[in-house]
Amino acid sequence: VLESLIHSIEYYSMQEYIAELIKEIPYGLKNYPYWLERLVNRIFNDEAYLMEFKKNMHLIPQEDMIQLLDLVAKESEHHQGLCNELKKELLETAEN
Repeated sequence: VLESLIHSIEYYSMQEYIAELIKEIPYGLKNYPYWLERLVNRIFNDEAYLMEFKKNMHLIPQEDMIQLLDLVAKESEHHQGLCNELKKELLETAEN
């Protein structure tokens, strides 16, 4: 089911996809964290999607974004460095 969902939502434009996903992150962390992690993992594997995500990640409440990045880092060793980099950017932005 998850793979079918992923392929269905990827037909939307990158901007629409990222905007809608970002809106769902707080709810998704509580109700479907595994699916959310898989969706974000795919975003992190595509440079264009990752750049769009980074441009909009400030729209996510900081505590939810950190929780999401911790989840992705836990589930994907490959993305641990990226998650740490994004957390650092979030914290630096919050300080300014």
